[in-house]
Order: sequence, then structure tokens, then C-alpha cells
Amino acid sequence: MKKNSSLTKLNLAGTKIGDEGTNCIVEVLKHNHTLRVLNLKNNKISAQGAKLIAEYLKTNPSLTTLDLQDNDINTEGAKILAEALKTNYFLTTLSLDNYQVDAITITEINSFLERNKKLAPQKTNKTYRFFCSEKNTTPQQPQRLSYSECVVM
Repeated sequence: MKKNSSLTKLNLAGTKIGDEGTNCIVEVLKHNHTLRVLNLKNNKISAQGAKLIAEYLKTNPSLTTLDLQDNDINTEGAKILAEALKTNYFLTTLSLDNYQVDAITITEINSFLERNKKLAPQKTNKTYRFFCSEKNTTPQQPQRLSYSECVVM
């Protein structure tokens, strides 16, 4: 998976990998920049595993969908994920069990996901919208660049 440049979806639902397995998966995926969808549903992942996933999210430029339903991620773990989403501009879908997480944290996570949906690359007349720190843009003020001016991360 480290050097696989074509892997876009990984479904590990129900494999019961727990936090230790989550650590292994995150370590391998740190080097993969093509994965778009990761399903870790029903894997006995706790707040500790959420912390590992959050570290991954802080530096991952490709993951757009993450399913963490039916795990043991409580409000503490969700707050850690919300913190990571402050600097992640790519994830647009995160599935969690709402009954284990307080409403304030769910609202915060949703606000980051909505921000990311608005910033998602959009094709318009052969021009793409990107977040490019090299061009001194901010997520709140994206600018239009031609494909030659900015490379998709």
C-alpha cells in the first residue's frame, strides 16, 4: 500500500483491528497519496485510535471519505478528530456514531466538513480551484489558477 499509486478505496470494515491495527494502517497509509475512501467501520477503535487517525488526517492530501461508525470513539476521540480537521481541507465525509459524541463536537466537525465541500476542486472551463499555500492564498480566499500554475496534491 505504501507504493501503490492506484489504490483509491480501502474497506477494512468489521476486521476488528482495534487501536493497534489502526496504528499499522496509518503508518502504511502515510505514504499513500491516492486513497480517497477509507472504511474502518466496526473495528473496536477507541479514542486512542482516533488520535492516530487524526495525526494521519493532518498531513493527508487525498482522503475525502472516512467511515468510523460502530467503533468506540467517544466525545474525547471526536474532539481529537475535530482538531485535526482544522488543518485538513480535503475530508468531506466523516461517519461517526452520534450517540457517543456530544452535539457541540458533532456541530464543529460538520462545520469543517462543510467548509471542505465548498473548497473541493471544481472543474470550470479547464480551470481548477485549488488551495495553494505557495500562492499565498487562504482556505477562505481561494484563487483560480490554471493547471500549469498549481499541481494537485
